[in-house]
Amino acid sequence: CGFDFGTTRSRQNDAFESAHEKGFPVMANSWDPDDLFGPGEPTELTSSDFYLWESFQIKEGSFETEENWQAKQKKLSTYQKSTPFRILAVTTASTYNETQFHYAWYSALLYEIAGIGWGELNFSANATAPWRNRPVENLGSSWKSSVSEQGTLFSRKSSNGRAEVDTHSHSFGFIPAP
Repeated sequence: CGFDFGTTRSRQNDAFESAHEKGFPVMANSWDPDDLFGPGEPTELTSSDFYLWESFQIKEGSFETEENWQAKQKKLSTYQKSTPFRILAVTTASTYNETQFHYAWYSALLYEIAGIGWGELNFSANATAPWRNRPVENLGSSWKSSVSEQGTLFSRKSSNGRAEVDTHSHSFGFIPAP
């Protein structure tokens, strides 16, 4: 529903209002978040709605650059201050790669993205998508810090340890507290 498809904010809002009138939440997919939340007519998206972040951390089978990931993350975080929407994420790739999926999963974890999936070929339009296992971590009951950036390492402390993602080595993990 982005402007790159000729959609206007007015048309977006008409669709959002229609869904809301029927009691449905909205999942809006726009490559550029400005198309949904930027200047002009205010968006009709609400706290019950979702922004779909397509090609999250894995774009067409390759790792996204730190610059692109963080630019979009910062933009979305800024927009969430005035419109408390939630984010869902999906990777894009033609073949499954567990390392890439877990890297994206940990990246989503750091920023409390509501859900993430591996984007199977053609988004599974031609077949049933298999279940892709997610990491299992005992993060504890709460986050104890915001995301910290030290060079290419992004981390966040929880009540049971620290989750991290390194955008240079494409490593990720959870380090339990001593």
